[in-house]
Amino acid sequence: MFSIGGWGTRTLSLVEPDDTGYTGKIIKAANRGGRSTFFIAPMQEELDTTPLLLTDEAFSSMHKATCQKCGAAIPLQLLTEHIKSCNIIDVDSDESLAVVEDSREQEWLTVQDPTRAISQFRDDVLSIHESKNPLLLSMDIRSSPAEQDAALICFYKKPNVEWGRPLKCRLEGDAAFGEGVSRFFFSTCMDKLNSGFCINFGESEISDEGKRSVRDLAFASDLPCLTGNNRRWLFEKMLIHAVIGRVIRQIKQLRRGLKETPMWAMLSQRPDTVALLFPQEGAVDYSPAVILQRITWPREDDDEDDDCSVDTKCRVSGYLRRFIENASPDVMANLVKFWTGWEILPRNNLSIEVVNGSFPTASTCYETLRIPGHYKDYASFENVMLACIGTCQTGFGLV
Repeated sequence: MFSIGGWGTRTLSLVEPDDTGYTGKIIKAANRGGRSTFFIAPMQEELDTTPLLLTDEAFSSMHKATCQKCGAAIPLQLLTEHIKSCNIIDVDSDESLAVVEDSREQEWLTVQDPTRAISQFRDDVLSIHESKNPLLLSMDIRSSPAEQDAALICFYKKPNVEWGRPLKCRLEGDAAFGEGVSRFFFSTCMDKLNSGFCINFGESEISDEGKRSVRDLAFASDLPCLTGNNRRWLFEKMLIHAVIGRVIRQIKQLRRGLKETPMWAMLSQRPDTVALLFPQEGAVDYSPAVILQRITWPREDDDEDDDCSVDTKCRVSGYLRRFIENASPDVMANLVKFWTGWEILPRNNLSIEVVNGSFPTASTCYETLRIPGHYKDYASFENVMLACIGTCQTGFGLV
């Protein structure tokens, strides 16, 4: 921007902006009481008009307000436009319940059998999104427990996700792949929800921005500021006040999660499916009789090229039967998870193969347990089985 004062031809004076651009104060100072004329130099290059991300540093000094739909901190100047385009479901609005498209025939509403209704509902939802790009859930089995839990939390906290899209799970550092890996991830997530995530909130370093956030939250809860001596105490108090003591808030979060998927329609319109979709932990039957009934045992004519003799197959099968009959419920749960990838018994039978090898392994995608035939006594068999199924929490037996 240039200015010129008086009449006639004079040299233009450059009006330089400050770090934030041209302001009214700068223009007023260069105007000289209204006696100056301003000229704006034309732009001679194309400007990038791509909208900036809300996390860009350009918005760091702007005043922000929390969007009531998605919970994101939005600059006040952009809040109006953001609300128009924000399509997150309102947690408190019953009118925004997620339902399957009305144009599709909702057969699951009229099916009498709740199990068939769930299967039909799942097929309808998945068919809507089957042609879309899959979601990718990845975790490095070689990383620390806190880093693994952070990967799970980061995946599920992504905004605006269509959860009906196909899912691909990848376990870095492990040779396993396929449906068994997906089962392992789901089992791990349910276990973390039950036992808690391994995140070191109390001892990790806090940045300056984090300290300011902690201070604001402490003031809002009538708690003292963070110091070097009250760190653990303040963490526990804030956890009780902001999380444990706010049951209604947690219920709303659960409700929001169900609304972001079509699951709310099934739960609200078919209450008879709730017990099947969310079974109690004690409802899972790991009794030896149930497990033994579901096993397909090796047969003499299974494979003519099999290196293991019939006597070896019978001996190893007998060891496994004895192991199952004497196992505790916790051991049985670990055995099923090692065998199939999670703690749920599959629809198909469990298979056993007696092979040449060093340790028991499992092909979780095909629910097949492969046991070496070199065991000569039950004691050694039991010790190895307990050690192997104990690895079900950290990966698979294929590496």
